[in-house]
Amino acid sequence: MNLLPSQLSLSKIKIILALLFLKFGFLPVQGQVHFEFTPIWLPQTNWLVNSDDYNAGASLDYQLTYSLRNVGASLGIRLASNIGIEGGFIFSQQGQKYIHVQEDEMGGIDKFTTEVKLDYHKIPILFFYKSPKRFGGIVKLGAQLSYLRGVNYLRQGKELLFSDSQGNSFDLQAAYAKRNIDLVIGYGPILNINSNLAFYTLFRLDYSLNDIENKTIQLEDSFFFNEFRLATNAATFGVEVGVKASFP
Repeated sequence: MNLLPSQLSLSKIKIILALLFLKFGFLPVQGQVHFEFTPIWLPQTNWLVNSDDYNAGASLDYQLTYSLRNVGASLGIRLASNIGIEGGFIFSQQGQKYIHVQEDEMGGIDKFTTEVKLDYHKIPILFFYKSPKRFGGIVKLGAQLSYLRGVNYLRQGKELLFSDSQGNSFDLQAAYAKRNIDLVIGYGPILNINSNLAFYTLFRLDYSLNDIENKTIQLEDSFFFNEFRLATNAATFGVEVGVKASFP
């Protein structure tokens, strides 16, 4: 007889998940699987790491770039009393601000700012360890997929629009990789209120392992990015604030 999804009891789902994790050598706590739901707020600093930009000297300087409206949630499963794995979803606003110093046509100095804004949807898959003490530490380590959802380019705070070689409006998303693979690591303090509720803050770093720029895109008679430009990696460093609620 085929069982509809609604007919699958929570206990049967737990048994299936437990068997899957046993296959990889993990033992649930006292033979019982515990799930954890965690809402997340993640204020962060953002960086686009490129050696050519760093070596540009006085003509190009990085400016501190940060974002506060990064939120998400995760659903995890405890594999042992203090060890587990979690998957989640994060809305992340990233990018980089620059200060440019150039010589103008009259021999004077032209100074202006630009900013690249990148919006990502992130899907982290992380292992975590949390201290059993009332006040201890939490560690997270793993990888995440970052999907690009939007790009804006500003000069002196005003959005710039671009055209392709045919004069048509150009979508800046084409100049960047659609998806990235990131390494994620974090550590911070955790306060265990009881066995089912904990508050934590996590100093969190993620770093893309691939070039986030598409060096093959052309605008009119030139490449959007210099075709000989070195790889650019997206990085964020922030403080993840979360509340872990365990059930049952």
